[in-house]
Amino acid sequence: MLFDLDGTLVDSAPDLSHAVNHTLAQLGIPGKTDQEVMTYIGDGMKTLLERATGFSSDADLARAAEIFRPYYLEHCMDRTTLYPGALETLEHFKTQSMALVTNKPVAMTEKILARFGISKYFKSVVGGESTPKKKPDPEPVLKALSDLKAEASQAIMIGDGPTDMEAGRKAGTQICAVTYGYRSREELKKLNPNYMIDHLNELKSIVRAIHESSLQSRKN
Repeated sequence: MLFDLDGTLVDSAPDLSHAVNHTLAQLGIPGKTDQEVMTYIGDGMKTLLERATGFSSDADLARAAEIFRPYYLEHCMDRTTLYPGALETLEHFKTQSMALVTNKPVAMTEKILARFGISKYFKSVVGGESTPKKKPDPEPVLKALSDLKAEASQAIMIGDGPTDMEAGRKAGTQICAVTYGYRSREELKKLNPNYMIDHLNELKSIVRAIHESSLQSRKN
């Protein structure tokens, strides 16, 4: 089981929005609404800042990152919360091989996991700098599968956005879209995921059905 972080296990949008607007203020750029920032989340820090600032040059983006990175690291747990059912779901599947696959920088990822006490559930944590390429490239998913010593056909990628769906599909996993994150149900349906859920608790019945189907296939 491969989980995205932002918009899937945690609602980090309030703290990301605050850090983005702090960065914009320091750069003399008008602020963004929380809703606007939410649409920028999912493709990593550089892309988040590119969308928020309108910068395109590496030098300008590096300047923005110098402001954003330390500020967000300090404040990434001010208002971030676990989604309903996240802790219960991870505890339920604690005997399964689970990995976290996120485009978020590793330092912020590890801080959030530690603060919520959920690091113990993941045998692999793949962050934004863990592989040369980020989601939607399949490389982070393939690294997680390698860490878990799992076949793609035995795995499911759970996430809230196009980057998760595309990375999982390219890697050969099944994909499950969560509808409570940062993308609309309509946008997610167009991606044709294998499964769509409105609450993490629904994963229990999905995994049970996959397991039963696998057992039946082996019998046949």
